[in-house]
Amino acid sequence: YANADIVYIVYNKGNPNDETALPTKFFESIISGVPVIVSKDSLLEKTVKKYDIGFSVDGTNEKDIESLIKKIQDNREILEQKRKNIEKIKNKFVWEDVVKNLEEIYK
Repeated sequence: YANADIVYIVYNKGNPNDETALPTKFFESIISGVPVIVSKDSLLEKTVKKYDIGFSVDGTNEKDIESLIKKIQDNREILEQKRKNIEKIKNKFVWEDVVKNLEEIYK
């Protein structure tokens, strides 16, 4: 993660598991301070938008992905702003705190 500008976390559209997943890669990116690209219409997209810590794309649409990559290449300071936003919320996404919710869910 230290060598990455951004992490691509786009999963299959239409799969309920993928649309509601909070993958380990997401938490690792947050703790590492690296912005993310996630799937549109997913639980991750809601979180990414809420905190302004990355981007969302339709992973089945090459033009959408290409357009986003071009936007980032042409406007590199946008990544710096996302990194600053990650720093502000990093402590909310410590895995040990997140899994505590699982105990309540499974009771």
